[in-house]
Amino acid sequence: MTSPCLLWRDADDGEVPRAPLKLGAKVSVLGQFELKCVLENQMAPPLDLETFGRYCESEHSEENLIYVLIVRMFLDFEPKREDYLDAVRLISDEYIAEGSTHEVNISGELRKKQLEDVRIVLDQDLNDIVEDYSVFAKSYSEVYSMLRRDTFFRFKRTVALNGRVTAARNAALW
Repeated sequence: MTSPCLLWRDADDGEVPRAPLKLGAKVSVLGQFELKCVLENQMAPPLDLETFGRYCESEHSEENLIYVLIVRMFLDFEPKREDYLDAVRLISDEYIAEGSTHEVNISGELRKKQLEDVRIVLDQDLNDIVEDYSVFAKSYSEVYSMLRRDTFFRFKRTVALNGRVTAARNAALW
């Protein structure tokens, strides 16, 4: 199986226009961009998806980023019938099920509810499938919030600190 980290390591494929990095001397990077901009790969390095993905890897929280990206792809693609069931099964098996390969950190209560919702979806008769693309909405929301509040916040601080250190180092050179 291909590494899910390729979701961000190959992010710059030339199809997504990237916004230039604009940091003025008195502008704080902390308030200048949001997680959504990074996920949509709208930022230039060091604020881009690849850099954030590698940061998540360094913090051992890449499963959260992978899950958010996979669910976003699921929502964008909107698979039908058998593909829908396969996608729901794969996402559940890889990210929601306890002990799964890339198990995301969600509450036990939410995990139980999410697995029950998935079971209901997978128990449908193939001829009467109702594609419910919101099946992962609650777990997505919890993982996205945690990613934004914790890992992304630290990432922004790290980028801002590195920028100040670089500026101070350059100013100190005489």
